[in-house]
Amino acid sequence: AVKHFQVAADLTPEGAGTYINLGVSLKALGRVNEAIAVYTKATSLPDPMPQAFGNLASALHEMGRDREAVDVARRGVQIDPNYAHGYNILGTLLRPSKGAGGQPGEARAAYETAVRLAPTFVDAILNLAGLLVEDEAFDQSLGVVGDARARNDEDPRLFMEHFNLKRRVAEWSNWHKDLPELARMIEHQMTNSPKLSLQPFQAETYPIPNDLVRRIAVHFSSYAARRAGMMLETLLGPHGSFSLDGGSFWPAPTTALQVPRLKIGYISSDFRQHPLSYLIQNLFQLHDANGFEIYCYATTPSDGSQFRSKIAAECQHFHEVYMLPDVEMAAMANQHNINILIDLNGYTAGGKTEVFAMHPAPVQVLPGVSYFGSMGSPAMHSYISDRVGTPPETACTYSEAALHCLYSEKMLYMPNSYQLNDHKQSHHAVVESPPQPRAEITASGPLPEGAFVYVNFNSYQKIEPELFKAWCSIVSQVPGSILWVLQYPPDGERRLRATWRAAGLADERLVTAPLTDPRSNLMRMGAADLHLDTLLFNGHTTTTDSLWAGVPVITKPGERHASRVASSSSRLFSDVPHMSVPTLEAYVQHAVALGRNRKAAARLKEAMREQRIDSPLFDTQRWVRDWERGARMLWDTFTSTGKIESHVSIAE
Repeated sequence: AVKHFQVAADLTPEGAGTYINLGVSLKALGRVNEAIAVYTKATSLPDPMPQAFGNLASALHEMGRDREAVDVARRGVQIDPNYAHGYNILGTLLRPSKGAGGQPGEARAAYETAVRLAPTFVDAILNLAGLLVEDEAFDQSLGVVGDARARNDEDPRLFMEHFNLKRRVAEWSNWHKDLPELARMIEHQMTNSPKLSLQPFQAETYPIPNDLVRRIAVHFSSYAARRAGMMLETLLGPHGSFSLDGGSFWPAPTTALQVPRLKIGYISSDFRQHPLSYLIQNLFQLHDANGFEIYCYATTPSDGSQFRSKIAAECQHFHEVYMLPDVEMAAMANQHNINILIDLNGYTAGGKTEVFAMHPAPVQVLPGVSYFGSMGSPAMHSYISDRVGTPPETACTYSEAALHCLYSEKMLYMPNSYQLNDHKQSHHAVVESPPQPRAEITASGPLPEGAFVYVNFNSYQKIEPELFKAWCSIVSQVPGSILWVLQYPPDGERRLRATWRAAGLADERLVTAPLTDPRSNLMRMGAADLHLDTLLFNGHTTTTDSLWAGVPVITKPGERHASRVASSSSRLFSDVPHMSVPTLEAYVQHAVALGRNRKAAARLKEAMREQRIDSPLFDTQRWVRDWERGARMLWDTFTSTGKIESHVSIAE
């Protein structure tokens, strides 16, 4: 398409539409700078089209040139005041969380104009709803999306957004009706569209069939592979040698297969102020430099945080690649002769699925630290987990005879926990200090010294109605107990407290806590008695924070990895019985029993506090040595067989 549009542009140099089509084709192939040049030419024509300004503004935004993009977008809507797409683009550029930012209310006004001009323009509706969420105007956001659904109740994007918004404000009135409808819409989308409204990461948090979750990942990986093929076709030409079956598009590494120093590359958008960097910040300095050569590829610009500075300084080869098209990013990793390439994103925001679909390294690995499901891609060979987080019965290749199998990757089983933690290095002082006194803790109400405090600091969209009902039951059965949760947005807390009161519980027994920095959070968490885990999507960093603070965690593991994290972590404390229970009923019974037996609960908490410093869960150096042994085992397997076709277990 690029070649044909280029010929057309040469033949009709005054045709703005031809330049726009050429720019769209170039941008779709990741050649954004070339698209910018073409769009710029289109805007300089005597009679430019407003779309040229909108597309140019979007391309500039993608390259981080937001202030230029704002000026360009404003010119587009000046040329055509009825250009709804232009107002939508302008709104994004004026939105502080997305672009250069503007005066208060400017982004909202732009989005509202776009929706007024085109009432069925779903992108603008969703952008307006998202902006209202950023202002914690959740009910207004629900209203915007609800009105749009009233006009078009079959659009899956509107349904998904409405469902997600309701989860975030504890609006559970149609929960059991919405879940099968959500599944129906996704099934329909998979049949009719290359794109889906439900991201694989979101799907892992939903109580929908496991088979559907797996097929969503496969659908995304297939789309990424097609896009990767298009990008490579422009690089290699229509007769270039490549396929979409997971085989490498690139030359094999030029280093010998038996390498003295294994080259490991890490690709991430989260080398910044982010929970991932909180966990892995010391990984790179702890790697054995004699046995491993480490490359880091940052796909986002520096945020100036201490995490970015530390990782950039301690990774042996740190490359900022956020300005590169995906195909050049893949080429760089291949030219560096990376042996094992690690995807630290998976299907999370900023992930580079197309880069991995190009298969730039012989062995490609997904650690279960950001995304907790399968990529569904033949280009991803191994998944780092442990036998509790991902039992062998679910870590198997899907087939019609094995519907329970959830992964296309083979497991690399760590001997202890799959999760790398940095608490011992970053927050050692927590072990040496008593918990923050309850009287000094900032919260919506008091945490009385004599109260039994149940805590859950997971994000509120992880809380399902059945689980909250169970929490109400627990507190109602334990005199003098309270539930301590993160502070909800006002619209959500109002609904949560209404549900609480409907269970016959007094308001003061539900205490909320504001977000705070990691160290302060750890110090206050130690004042709780028992952590009640969320079930379908466990606490991950939150769970390890609780354990490091010396607070036991009760959980009910499910089938998916995301629901087994707390079980994986809690088992690494010896002589701490029965913290993983098989049913929700047992979960309630065990929590009630501990709440009623304060001495037993205190002994359990003391055991956690005594063992945490020596637990393998918090031994970062041990984890890195285990991972290095696992990397060697993966590479040896590849050099022997040319593939990773079975699980690899690292011995203790």
